[in-house]
Amino acid sequence: MTDLKRRCEARRRVRTDVYVVVPGSTRHRLRATNLSSRGVFVEGLCLPRGTQVTLQFALRFGSVTRVHRRLATVAHASPRGSGMRMIPRYQDSRD
Repeated sequence: MTDLKRRCEARRRVRTDVYVVVPGSTRHRLRATNLSSRGVFVEGLCLPRGTQVTLQFALRFGSVTRVHRRLATVAHASPRGSGMRMIPRYQDSRD
């Protein structure tokens, strides 16, 4: 099964800064290159699969900018970056 068939939501190409907080580590300022309601690809950070992180990013919709904070798990990693699956908000006890 291809990645496209497994995805439930369409990914949107974006170029936005994202802060990735790894437990026990510092906060990393990186670049997200595609985003959906359930996942994001972050360039420049190759983390082990299964690592749980906190993502912080801002998205602009017209004249409104919203800051998002989500828990995510690394689903796949490559030398280019990490694909992360966001944990649904109802499962996120910290938000």
